[in-house]
Amino acid sequence: MNSILKNISYGLSAALLGAMSFAGCVSDNYDCPPDEPDPVVKPGGVSIRFDVISNQDKRSRAADIEGDMPGSAPEDYIDISSMQFLLFDSNERFLQFLRPVVTADGASGEYTALATFEEPYFEQASDGTSLTFFIMALANGNSMGAPWAGAERGATTVEQLCNARQNTLLTARPVPSSLMSAPYIDIAQKFPMAGLQHFTVSVSELKASTEESPVDLSAGAQGRTLNMLRALAKIEVIDKANYIGTYDENVVGNDPCRINKAEVVGFFNRGNQLPLYSQWMRGDVTLPETQQVISPSVPLNCGYLNPPAFSSDNDQLAGSITQEMTIDMAYDSDAQNAREYKEPVWSAYVYEFSNPAEGITVTQNPYIRITTKGDGTTESLVLPFRMGTYSEGAYQAPLNEILRNHIYRYEITKINTDGSLTANWTVCPMTGVNITIPPFN
Repeated sequence: MNSILKNISYGLSAALLGAMSFAGCVSDNYDCPPDEPDPVVKPGGVSIRFDVISNQDKRSRAADIEGDMPGSAPEDYIDISSMQFLLFDSNERFLQFLRPVVTADGASGEYTALATFEEPYFEQASDGTSLTFFIMALANGNSMGAPWAGAERGATTVEQLCNARQNTLLTARPVPSSLMSAPYIDIAQKFPMAGLQHFTVSVSELKASTEESPVDLSAGAQGRTLNMLRALAKIEVIDKANYIGTYDENVVGNDPCRINKAEVVGFFNRGNQLPLYSQWMRGDVTLPETQQVISPSVPLNCGYLNPPAFSSDNDQLAGSITQEMTIDMAYDSDAQNAREYKEPVWSAYVYEFSNPAEGITVTQNPYIRITTKGDGTTESLVLPFRMGTYSEGAYQAPLNEILRNHIYRYEITKINTDGSLTANWTVCPMTGVNITIPPFN
């Protein structure tokens, strides 16, 4: 993908991750609500196997999962003990919750699910025909406060679930240091994800399948993977100030203008684990499936932590900015090690943002503040700058949308002792005149 270099580099490589929590889960170590017995759906029956991919650098066959950068191990991690899977018929109507055995395939971001179950929709289909169905996967939502949401057999549709924004709320405040700790710490926040895929399979093969010989939905040239989309966006600040080439802590680490802290000011305090249905029915697709989003899916009436009006002079902000309206960015060693010249990176994760947003008053778009290291002779500086588009170092336009599964990257190339700074940005053009940030893999 060709890149256009401008001042302030935010190469958005998608991240990060959509997924919501629903009733029905994989294992008993998750706090599931009791299942109501269904007199129609009985244990046993057909067996299916399929791949679940949270890093789209891995064998992705989705309609539009393209990106410039893969996720880190924490950004790809799925807590398989608390995944949920929903089965829908060809008309996208809910059939049942599946309880597959899910295993990690070793490489980060690759998982395999094996489900054996009985389903009248399959049993009543005629031999010699093909059958289409959908599987929705939801992961990690419970770690971010997502509630249980129900679905009625034969009635609830994929579209209704995606658009029921009040039933898919992520309510926990994202904590970057905690999110970066998954999968290493059990209690850490994890990246909520969601995915949807459709499969068309021979009815005869389905009926002949067993747990030992399942129908492999992801095998072969016509196989399809279930790709996961992270529900958070990532914001990076890269410290490239006042040096050229590979970062060397011993040589430039004591520069008083080195970045010592970074923070996002202003954010939505709620998000949706599932994107709106329209985001998975774009372009040439005839059936919905996981795609990169092009518009945010903001919950109705979620709260926005409005910051004070932007000023490049922090003295005008200091008394008005509170901890409640800021997210402290964390030092991101994974992102630093992934960079060619190993520059220090500060990262934060946020829910999607839109200005305007339905039912929400947004008076000031988010912005970023960085704090320099300082030393005994040079004062530490607090430098606010806008999240937006820049040209030749000058701010051009606000960033009115922040999208899930994208990285917004700002490379700070120079910080002066007088408080001025310069930065670079990268933007990738799409078809026609539209421009987007490069999404995460």
